[in-house]
Amino acid sequence: MEILEDKALIFRTRNPDKYSIIPKHKVIERDDGGFDVAVYWGLDECRVLRNLGVKDVPSPITRKYKWPGRYKPMHHQIETAAFLTMHRKAFVFSEPGTGKTLAALWAADYLMQIKHVRRVLILCPLSIMQSAWLADLSNSIIHRFGQIRIDQRSQTMQAPDMFGKPGILYRFDSLTHRHLHF
Repeated sequence: MEILEDKALIFRTRNPDKYSIIPKHKVIERDDGGFDVAVYWGLDECRVLRNLGVKDVPSPITRKYKWPGRYKPMHHQIETAAFLTMHRKAFVFSEPGTGKTLAALWAADYLMQIKHVRRVLILCPLSIMQSAWLADLSNSIIHRFGQIRIDQRSQTMQAPDMFGKPGILYRFDSLTHRHLHF
């Protein structure tokens, strides 16, 4: 896979018709009888390529995002944020202290900037809600906000979610299968 001028992804294929479902693509015939396909490097296009079985499709967050805040992202945080942007539903099970919280906030902020999501629901233990999520939010994604109001009776935290829209954040240890709808 080659990146052309930070605008398009180019890859080789034997079956260019497979990619005709992508509106922003161009097929280029090679001298050896094969084909190159150029596809606009956008999030939707990258997700379609991944779903069509193209390996190692880079997320556009790696070129377009400004990575706000006082911390410069480490390589594994960029990879985590890229993974989260490429998958509509995802879990991050990295080791403690690897910057999962900040990577997830950067991914959510990027998706909000390009208007792919309006709201984000974050499920986490109550013990780290203030110390991890709100601290990283106020240190890095300073143009977003979050508030928490705990309702002791229902075991839920009610808040405008981390990015300013109304939502409910459930305590992780109180979730049951009836709370999760996929």
